[in-house]
Amino acid sequence: MLVALDVRRFDPGRWTFPHTLSAETNLHMTQETYRSIGAIVGVIIGVVSMALLGFSGLIAGFCFGAGGAVLGGILGERVHSMRHKNR
Repeated sequence: MLVALDVRRFDPGRWTFPHTLSAETNLHMTQETYRSIGAIVGVIIGVVSMALLGFSGLIAGFCFGAGGAVLGGILGERVHSMRHKNR
């Protein structure tokens, strides 16, 4: 079965992608986004600091990872509040 494409009916305006980013797109990050990014960065920093301090094991990984996640989430919320104070 052959399918022919009728070039005369092709409308490039019909083929738009609603999820593409343009210069006019306003990317607004919510407080939850800042908190999540801060928590992920905090876990990474916590585990790296654990390794640099010479600790190892499951309990130490939990303590450093959880502590980093909590502190990173708090710092992420503070960064959000500082950036959106004047709005």
